[in-house]
Amino acid sequence: MTVPDFQSFMLPLLKFTADREEHGQSDAADALARHFNSTEADRREMLPSGRQTRFDNRVAWAIVFLRKAKFLESTRRGRFKITDRGSEILKSNPNRIDVKYLMQHGGAEFKEFRKPSHSNGDQSDDHNENDAEVVRTPREVIDAGYQEIRKDLSQELLIS
Repeated sequence: MTVPDFQSFMLPLLKFTADREEHGQSDAADALARHFNSTEADRREMLPSGRQTRFDNRVAWAIVFLRKAKFLESTRRGRFKITDRGSEILKSNPNRIDVKYLMQHGGAEFKEFRKPSHSNGDQSDDHNENDAEVVRTPREVIDAGYQEIRKDLSQELLIS
């Protein structure tokens, strides 16, 4: 089995926190691994950077996105719990929580978090990314871009 995308972690993660207790990322990762019947190999697969496992990275980003939507809140460093808003969302019994769902139900805070930033100050709405199809975490996008640049550079050096 492959590691589920970070959006697939969102609903099971929110359900895991429904007990209103404080949780840590490692507790959540263990619960999600059980939920998805993940193998040890799935849990150990590293990102191309070699600094973090793909599984833990995706759990971390699911937590970030749920916090930005105010479904989870940080209680102290590395710890979080469900909010009243998160509990209300669970009562509505959604089939899936993903970026598109968070854009609809996460409030202004989440929309601000997802708003593209433009280094030139242009705030035009040219953000055409389909949020429902976001499967890679921001770290995975950066790593893939870095690998592509390295590949292009090595090809360029071989040619010259």
